[in-house]
Amino acid sequence: MINVSVSNKQWDKVLVIFGGRSDIWWLRFLKKGFKHCFVVLFDNKKGIGVLVDPLCSRTVVDVSFLENTDFLRDFFEANGYTVVETFIRSPNPRTVTLGMFSCVQVVKRILGVHKKSIVTPYKLYRFLQK
Repeated sequence: MINVSVSNKQWDKVLVIFGGRSDIWWLRFLKKGFKHCFVVLFDNKKGIGVLVDPLCSRTVVDVSFLENTDFLRDFFEANGYTVVETFIRSPNPRTVTLGMFSCVQVVKRILGVHKKSIVTPYKLYRFLQK
């Protein structure tokens, strides 16, 4: 069995990927190139990558064995995605995050980000750039 807990000690690399394509009509109001986000976590010691992609109708979780993770960033960027390398913050057990279920909320929870003002993929991108 593989331990895939989300703690800041386990993951060597964390990528948040932002994309601009969506079939959902109301997402057209979001900034171009920032209509969706998902996260990829890497453990280089075990050679695994875990993709968590929260969609409207389901959440895709894919665990892959990878010898080298560098090509994934290049792959996503070559296909029009914006990629930000970040880290998992230490959780604050007293923080309760309320909000509509969205890709942003899921990625924020994985990363340990609890800012209430971050509700769109672009706002999350801006926060991670700082």
